[in-house]
Amino acid sequence: MKLKKLQNTAGFVLIEIIVTLLIISILLIPLGIMFEKEKLKAKQSNEKYLAQNLAQELAEELISGYDSGKVTAFNTRINATYNFQANVPTPTDIDLNSDGKFDGKSIKITIKKGSSQLAYLELVV
Repeated sequence: MKLKKLQNTAGFVLIEIIVTLLIISILLIPLGIMFEKEKLKAKQSNEKYLAQNLAQELAEELISGYDSGKVTAFNTRINATYNFQANVPTPTDIDLNSDGKFDGKSIKITIKKGSSQLAYLELVV
């Protein structure tokens, strides 16, 4: 009779193990999803930080004067390395103090990846 009782207990333990594993797996799925989302957010944040630094680097190159050759070379480098595109339209004359004289030029730098804009910088030289 004791032998029969041990067999029933062993079967009950197996059911407990299966239920426990089921509960653990149900709890781990949302945790895995959360980690994946945070990984994506960290990647996007890193790309924005990198794009800001690249826009600043291009701005420093253009302070000495706008040159479309500099922009093309820079764009080729960042496209090959990071898959980013830099958009720098021709600088426009600006009048900072409204005296009717042009005080400098405005250079607008946009760094994009695909259709999303990662960085924007406006430089007055």
